[in-house]
Order: sequence, then C-alpha cells, then structure tokens
Amino acid sequence: SVLIEARGEGILPPSGTLAIKSLVRRGQEFPMERATNSRNRYARALENIQQSFNYQVRLNDGASRTHHVEVLPRPALVSLQCEQVYPDYTGRKPTRRAPGDLVLLAGSRLKLSATASKPLKTASVWLEGPERRQTLSIAPGEPRRLSGEILVPATNLTGFSFNLVDVDGMESRDPAVYHVEILPDKAPVVRILAPDRKEELVTQAATLFAEFQAQDDFQVARAWLRYKVGEAENAATNS
Repeated sequence: SVLIEARGEGILPPSGTLAIKSLVRRGQEFPMERATNSRNRYARALENIQQSFNYQVRLNDGASRTHHVEVLPRPALVSLQCEQVYPDYTGRKPTRRAPGDLVLLAGSRLKLSATASKPLKTASVWLEGPERRQTLSIAPGEPRRLSGEILVPATNLTGFSFNLVDVDGMESRDPAVYHVEILPDKAPVVRILAPDRKEELVTQAATLFAEFQAQDDFQVARAWLRYKVGEAENAATNS
C-alpha cells in the first residue's frame, strides 16, 4: 500500500483528483478527500500496488508536476541446498538432505547454500527454539548467492527461516520455516552371549570364556569387560 498526500494553496475545493498512469494499464483517476482537521491537505491510499506508475494531483484547475512510484518485488529464496556433516566419531560422509526432510543427528552441522531472487545487501537465518539470529555470508561478486552453517544442538532447535535484505533496502517477508527434528545419539546396547546362565560354576584353575555383543546406531569404537574376583565387597574390580 502507498499513501499519497498533497498540500494545496489558493481557492481549495472539498476534494481533488489523483490521476494515475502505468505502463500496462490505462489511466485511472481517484478522488482525493481533504484530510480531517486540515484546510489544505488531501490524501488517498492505494492498496495492493502491483506495478510502477506515474501520478499527478489536480485541485480545481491546478495540477502538480508528475511524480513516479517504483514498485519493487521483495527478495526471496529461489533455491536451497542442505548438506548434513556428521560428527567425526560416526565415520559417515556428508549427506545431501532435502529441505523438507531435516531429521538431523545431534552434534551434526547443517551446511546451507541458497540463491536469492535479487542481489542482497545482508542475509541471516533465524533459529526457531534458540530464538537467535545468525548471519549468513554473501558470495563476493555474486550477491544473489548466500551460504552458512547451523550447529545442531542436542535439544531445542525446531526449525529455521531466512531473512533477506536486498541492495535497495527491501526486506523479505513471511518467510518459509524449515522444520528440524533432532535425532539423539542412542547409547550402545550390550548383550552377554556366554556364559548363557547368570551363575556359572568353575574350578579355581579354570578359564572362563565370556562373549558379548555390542550394538550402536553408528559404530562401537571401544569396549571393556569389567569383572571382580571374589565375593567380598572390597574385592578388586578389573577391566
């Protein structure tokens, strides 16, 4: 929307005329009412402007010079690529993720690479949950390209959205929110395979064979077998 106001001098009518001419539509005229509690001010609000236009205000036989209103589209994202970089301990290679399917392991890094519809002055990402804004980088010499990365915490992050400001100072509005689901790293699960009974009788000189199975959602790096010799409470525990 745009509000056009004019101030008149001399013999003033109760209303004026706003004449508009754009490149794609025929000329239009709208009444301009005198502002409340003002003798010489006139105003007209134009809603939902889609095209640039020239305009002129007329009061009786007087007319202003022609002015111009330039209508600019707001900046927006035209493409977004997401890459998940897993923590080193997982041994997994980076994986491309669809923006609509962001189920991420806690401790990962999410690399963002995007293209905007217009050259940008600044760009940032808003983190839903932490309620924090994080600045993004704009590629030198390519002001429509932006990049950055988000560290995925153990909890709290529920999504993110982009805020863009173009070189004309126009800011993006009503951004899409990309939802994030955090996948916790589950603890390894250990199962004893042998001996298969809770109690086993052996002689003092015997060797007890123990077998166990450890499973993890990524990988098991190290394992220990802890045991205690003797039944006394102060018996030494070995591993």
